[in-house]
Amino acid sequence: MCGLLLYIGKKKISSELFKESLKLQNHRGPDSSQIFVNNNSTNTFSKNYNNDEYNFLIGHNRLSIVDLSEDSNQPVFNKNGKNFLLFNGEFYNFRDFSNHQNEFSDTKTLFSGLESEGVKFYEKVNGPWASVYGISNNKIFLSRDLYGKKPLYYFKDSHRFIVSSEIKSIYKILNVRREVNLDNLVYFLGSKLSPYVTDGTTFYKNINSVKPGQSLVYDLNTFDIKHYSQINLEPSNSNFVGRDITKTISQFENELKSSIDLRFAADAKVGVSLSGGVDSLSILSLLNTKQLNDTNFYTIFNDDSNEDFKYVKKLKNEINFKLIEIPFTYSHNLFENYLNILSQKMEIPVNYTATAIPTLIISEQMKKDKVKVSIDGIGGDEVMGGYPMFQKMSRANLRENKVFDSIKNLSRHYNYTRPKFTSFLYTALSVLYSGFLNKSRLSPEQKLNNNIIEITSNSEVKNKFIKFNDNLILNKMLNLKDSQLFNIKYNLLPYYIGISDSVNMINSIEGRSPFLDKRLYKYVFMSDNLKYKKGFNKYMLRKLLSSRIGSNYGFRKGKEGFTTFHQGKFLNEKKNLEIICDSPFIRSIFSINDNNMTKDLNSFVKRQLLSLAYLDNNYNLNI
Repeated sequence: MCGLLLYIGKKKISSELFKESLKLQNHRGPDSSQIFVNNNSTNTFSKNYNNDEYNFLIGHNRLSIVDLSEDSNQPVFNKNGKNFLLFNGEFYNFRDFSNHQNEFSDTKTLFSGLESEGVKFYEKVNGPWASVYGISNNKIFLSRDLYGKKPLYYFKDSHRFIVSSEIKSIYKILNVRREVNLDNLVYFLGSKLSPYVTDGTTFYKNINSVKPGQSLVYDLNTFDIKHYSQINLEPSNSNFVGRDITKTISQFENELKSSIDLRFAADAKVGVSLSGGVDSLSILSLLNTKQLNDTNFYTIFNDDSNEDFKYVKKLKNEINFKLIEIPFTYSHNLFENYLNILSQKMEIPVNYTATAIPTLIISEQMKKDKVKVSIDGIGGDEVMGGYPMFQKMSRANLRENKVFDSIKNLSRHYNYTRPKFTSFLYTALSVLYSGFLNKSRLSPEQKLNNNIIEITSNSEVKNKFIKFNDNLILNKMLNLKDSQLFNIKYNLLPYYIGISDSVNMINSIEGRSPFLDKRLYKYVFMSDNLKYKKGFNKYMLRKLLSSRIGSNYGFRKGKEGFTTFHQGKFLNEKKNLEIICDSPFIRSIFSINDNNMTKDLNSFVKRQLLSLAYLDNNYNLNI
């Protein structure tokens, strides 16, 4: 919902440079922008500054959603003007803690809580946040939400400390060339996901990120930054089992409905991204009549043969809601423009085949319709059990000599995918061979990665990639719960929420995800029979959806989700192959030429290299 920037340094910078750096984040907060400078003699902040140089500046761009008045503009200060808060996020349950002085403002309620209890108050917050909280004893606290939905980056050396919602503002102040973090380069190449990593690093050397749930403290006297506290994702009831499906569905329905209502609470227009899958349809099914009537629902389609689109249109004829249908057309120039925009704004290599481009297109339409909040189904797969990688789990269990569990997962794989018998027999023999007879055999993912390793000429990158590929964690998941936790903390969820925030914010849209309400996290730990049953994943969620709008929606297969149509066509255009070969960054790491680009390299390799080439074109990357 906002963009923030802070600079502290022994070396002063001009207020104009700071203003230009904050302006790079205008899309994050187009409704208000304020800069304050610190008066060293009084340690107070002033909005009245000259075009001079300063040691300490803070700035905030606001996207107003809750309390549209100027009273909630930021930064927020205490009475003596020494303590301050820069806040990017949403405090959905703030009315549980507000008083008559701040009853309409989640930001002021949060500041009041922090003033009373310190960053421990964040344990009470339901919602995403990234904040900078400064107090008068020369301490500054950086804090981030449990899932890490809101970004918070920082740079520190012996004489400067910069904090920002976007990396580009930091580089504007530093005025240096970007150097790529090779570990996260390898992560992108090997995981196929844009590197929204959660270990405190970023795609760039010397640019760090606050970890999900973490609070750091920076000391202005010693110029040190240290870990201060950690809020962990924990089930509210560690003994939660949920074996009684009727009781559990009822409890889940009430909590999901409450989560949706909290995220619909806004003083700005709300829209819903409707892919046609179980997650977004479940949200729609729980809306009341007023919410249905006041809300635009957005879907994107290639043509009428798209299965998801058919189901969305069918439901529209059964339930009266306003559906905005956005056609996904193809032209090279259009795709090229999308990739350039995404590369510039995201500042990392873009996995353009997944949700990034559809999210951009939908948010563009939402902006035209004056929508400021987009409700989505992100987190439904991770929390409810939507990635049943049974074949991988069967192989992993067999390698651990857990034969019964291996057979159980192989049976689940068959019931879930319903392949032809010959195909299933091949799969079973493959699992047996690689899981028992030849445990060193490479998985399909490792074989794909080897295609990139083979053309990697930089020895440091190559050695890191080989190590990454040898220890591919996805091949070691033994059960659904472990797979969910891995995807929530390190893999798919950081990617999807990273895309949601960075891409929606290009068009000043706040993404809200009801499935990421912290009260719902406990359902990760429910029994497997509520996650997978009778050949269906997300079984409990499907049962709920079926009870609301019918089993033809709850129990259907073949859901595609928002994806980038025409991606193969775009990838193989001659101009893109030239862009890859012409990238200095690509050539410094990989052995490529026109011949192997057109004949030897598969589409997976080309896709990864093309994303890097577009990023290099925009930011002149250095290794």
